[in-house]
Amino acid sequence: FEAWRTTLGKISGGYQAELTEVAASRAATLAAATQVNAVQVADSGANLAAAWNTLGLLGSKLTDVAQTDDALLALTTAQWANGRALADKFSSTLGVSVSGASVADLASLGGDSAVQALQLQDNADTISAAWDDVLSAFGGDARLTQISLTDPGTALTMSATTYAASTDLLSRVRNGAYSVALSDAALSDAATLQADSHVASFDASGASTDIAAAWDALAGY
Repeated sequence: FEAWRTTLGKISGGYQAELTEVAASRAATLAAATQVNAVQVADSGANLAAAWNTLGLLGSKLTDVAQTDDALLALTTAQWANGRALADKFSSTLGVSVSGASVADLASLGGDSAVQALQLQDNADTISAAWDDVLSAFGGDARLTQISLTDPGTALTMSATTYAASTDLLSRVRNGAYSVALSDAALSDAATLQADSHVASFDASGASTDIAAAWDALAGY
């Protein structure tokens, strides 16, 4: 179209064009032409993600989007939430990697088949309050690829039992930047917990005989 635009302009009475295989970066410019009444975009996942916001503004002139590779489109939570009309125009299978998801977003994103990877970002208190639910929903779900604490200096609070069951999920915390404050720890685990660099504090209780057996470990804490 662009190569023949000057020649097309000589057509008496004007013309209308429906363009196919348009690069994502050129879609807005071409769609703005009065002679273009439809645009079909075909491009890589990276290029489609880079142009996502612009493509979403093209309205009815954008009639189809086809992805030319199988890469996940890297989008923010806001982009994905606000771009569902654009997503509906994909004739190819759409898979997205969503970043910046809050705890409140997890249920809807987790149930969305197009979301094949997501990154959680929230504060420690909010994540702590929802930890059992996150562990239940995503402990065995590799789609949750990263957890970022907006306040890594604040300890996550959970029971010692939950902590023991959370090894895989905690391994997804960005750069291992987290600490935990544990409740209901067994006195027999005191030495192990004391040696764990991620454990900021723990509460333990037990019979006097248990306390005596763990005394050396507790005295050094």
